[in-house]
Amino acid sequence: MEAQPSRIDWLKVTTQEREDYYHESKNLLDQLQLPTEVRHCQNFNCIDEKHLEEIENLYAELTRALLAAASSAIKTTGKKNEGKFNIPGWNSVVKSKHQIAKAAFRLWVNCNRPKTGDIYRNTTKTKKRFQIFIATMPQKC
Repeated sequence: MEAQPSRIDWLKVTTQEREDYYHESKNLLDQLQLPTEVRHCQNFNCIDEKHLEEIENLYAELTRALLAAASSAIKTTGKKNEGKFNIPGWNSVVKSKHQIAKAAFRLWVNCNRPKTGDIYRNTTKTKKRFQIFIATMPQKC
């Protein structure tokens, strides 16, 4: 799979890039096969496991096709370099603190963003520690 584009500013996309995206996405989408069983299912409230799995797979294929079309046709904005931000002074110490804060944040999101409790306190604490560390980073690097 090709590299996923960072952010696309659709207001800055040229007419030629739009046309390229249209043709590339049409070409890739035309290659997708709609699952036969799902196509013929008449139950709008279907909960058949096989049908649900086929729909999830089709969604993943659609997403991959559109991302690939965008990646090949449109210049992206952002400062990504091969999927990684290049921040001067970003070393293993900073990276590890960022990973801790990020893991706490993901846990908080996965728990439906509680406003109180241990998960909330841990998220705010690790975020604050990371922010303080970043604020004092120039002296440490």
